Amino acid sequence: MAASIVQKGIKECFLCRRDAEQVMYYGPLQAAGLHKHHIIFGNPGRKLSEKYGLWCWLCLRHHTGSSEAVHQNRENDLYLKRLAQEAFESHHSRAEWMQIFERNYLSSEPKSQEDAKESQEVGFWLIE
Repeated sequence: MAASIVQKGIKECFLCRRDAEQVMYYGPLQAAGLHKHHIIFGNPGRKLSEKYGLWCWLCLRHHTGSSEAVHQNRENDLYLKRLAQEAFESHHSRAEWMQIFERNYLSSEPKSQEDAKESQEVGFWLIE
């Protein structure tokens, strides 16, 4: 199990900390009852997240227990995936990310290798 490269230091809900800092609260947060969230989940994403340290701690509300939960809220899910990719790319290249995870969460470039292929095949012509 690799240490998280996304969340370093104190054990607390990563998204609760983000929300707390938005209202300028920097004090302690709940540390009990946290879930380890593998940011790239599914198969084989969970094992890859573990291998590369792409995980963080989440409270029940932010993991599975509400409409803000990453497994139900696409915005929060993508937020963590972008941070994970940025953290990975601070140690590795974009090409390595794409080779391992096959999906880009950071830019307007094609999101996957399949999307890149489709963008080359599909198009339209403007005829004046």
